[in-house]
Parts: sequence; structure tokens; C-alpha cells
Amino acid sequence: MKDELENKLKEFFNLKSNDITKLKEDVWTKIELETMNKKKRVRTRRRITFYLTVAVLFTVIWIGFSTNTGEALIKNFKDIFVTEKEIDTHIEGEIEETNVGLETNENLDYIIYVDHSNYKLVHGENSDKIFPNEELGDLYPEVSMEIWRENGSVDEVIANIQSELTNQKMTIKAKEEVSSPLKAIMIVAYGESDEADYDWDTPINRFYIVSEEENKQLYIIKQQYFLEATEGHAIRFDTMLEHFKIVKSE
Repeated sequence: MKDELENKLKEFFNLKSNDITKLKEDVWTKIELETMNKKKRVRTRRRITFYLTVAVLFTVIWIGFSTNTGEALIKNFKDIFVTEKEIDTHIEGEIEETNVGLETNENLDYIIYVDHSNYKLVHGENSDKIFPNEELGDLYPEVSMEIWRENGSVDEVIANIQSELTNQKMTIKAKEEVSSPLKAIMIVAYGESDEADYDWDTPINRFYIVSEEENKQLYIIKQQYFLEATEGHAIRFDTMLEHFKIVKSE
């Protein structure tokens, strides 16, 4: 994905470079024409100042686009990343080739590739939520994956999540740092049940707290599924998260 982004950026910068080169040639052509007219020396001096100012301005913009800061100004994510690709999903010991499509949120500054054959992404006011295409019905606990950005420190966010789980009478089974499907702190909790004999429909909540250190941003990813879906929906959610990327905006 990094090579893909770099190629897109190089193509973009080359186009801008051509525009700036043409602008520079036009500026100096106008300067030469102006200086040939001796009766308009004062006006020429003013116009030269104006044209040079414009040239300097475009040069500064070009330098900006050649840096990380400039990269952050490019907000049309769909012009940077491929819109579709094929990934491998490991389901019950078998490798399943899955076509995924690009989904972006330029307000939350992230992209993700979604398995549209099985899921849909719904944009909300403050978060996005991925649901199965086919409704499971009231017989099943909710199956979804929600993504949002959070303020506060990592410790505060973890404390809030733990409090929420306690209020829902869910038991925290794991809390650890993970590197897969992405680098994050993971919290897993099970719904109220007999621990020795969980039911097939025991609800499970899995949280990933993702800290984007450079811009001091926190992203929360909440997966909801049930025990029997651990080898299905849960794996598909994690596979999509392998292709989750935060794109710098400032």
C-alpha cells in the first residue's frame, strides 16, 4: 500500500511540476515584453513584482506538496488508493479469495477495504458501522463493526470501555497489546453466561484502541458478534482491519 501511495503522489507532483514550469515561462515572457516598452517603466516594475510574487507562491506550494505536510493536504483519498483489490481470508482452515472495495471517511481521516459481497458500511454522524448485508433477525445478537475517533488519553478510553462493559454485565476475558490485525490495545468481553458452558449465542464485544501517535489521535474499533460467529464474522472483521489505514490530515 505504501508503494501504491508513493506512485500516486509522484504522479500528482509531476503534474503540478509541469504546471509550475509553464507558469514560470509565461511570467518571464511577460516580463520581457513589458521591459521593451520604456514608456511604461513604472507599470512594468509593479507587474514584475506581481509576477515574481505569484511565481514564489507557486514554488512554496510545490515545496509543500513535496513534504509530509503537503501529502496531508490531499484529501480525495479515492484518487490515492486503488478502489478494488483481492485479499485472502482464512476461514476454518481454508483460504478464501475475497474481493474488497475501498471505503473512505475523509472527516475521520481513514480508509478501509470492505468485503461488499457480505457487508455494507453505513456512515453515521460521528462513526461508521459495518453490518452484514443480510439481516440476521432477532434470534441472533448484533453483528457489526463500528469505527470512530475519540478524544482523551489511552488510559481514559480504556477506563470508559471497561466501565461500559461492567454496566452491560459483560466479563472481560482479555486485555492486551496486539500487532494483528493491526497495532492496538485489544479488549475482549463475553456476555453474562455460565463460563464453563457458554451458549452458542453468547454475545462477544471486542475493542481495538488504536493510537495514532504522530497526530495524537485515538481510534476505537468495536466489534460485536456471538460465540458461534467467532470463526466467521469475527475473522472477516479482522481481515478487513488488516487493510485499515489512518491517513494524515494535518
